[in-house]
Amino acid sequence: MCGPALVLADPKAGFRCTPVASAFAVAESCAPEGQDEDSECPKVLRSSSAVPELLEEMNQSAELTNKLELHASQAEIRYRQCLARWSRLHRNLLEEHGAQSVDRARRYFEAEEALKAAAERIQNTSHQISAAGQDAKAAAGVKANEEMAAQGKLEHEVALVCFSKALR
Repeated sequence: MCGPALVLADPKAGFRCTPVASAFAVAESCAPEGQDEDSECPKVLRSSSAVPELLEEMNQSAELTNKLELHASQAEIRYRQCLARWSRLHRNLLEEHGAQSVDRARRYFEAEEALKAAAERIQNTSHQISAAGQDAKAAAGVKANEEMAAQGKLEHEVALVCFSKALR
């Protein structure tokens, strides 16, 4: 292979490469072995400004990844702590009140949660219906205003005709 630059040719042909002085400058000049460097061969151009920008973007992405992994591991630790605490509480409730009472209480709280969710859905739907009604009223008001404007225009034209007749 020809060093750090990408060569756009068949690697089986046996290329010889001469790197340019700067790694971020105009890549490398490659020619098949036995051919002159000046003859036509694939040249790879590298953008000197794109490489540092890409490296900076990679560094920022790595920093963000590290932060997110830290948050995820902290959340997992909190989850495990809460799970352990709730498991102890559940065991204590089972010992104190029995499985039947805990099961009845669970069904009650599950039903209460379902009721809250249904009430929230009903409230959201009523807000949507109210907004749609207001939109319909606004549309009807626009139509009524257009009709009144048309009627006013007609009355104005009638008044102009009467006024012009009076002036004759």
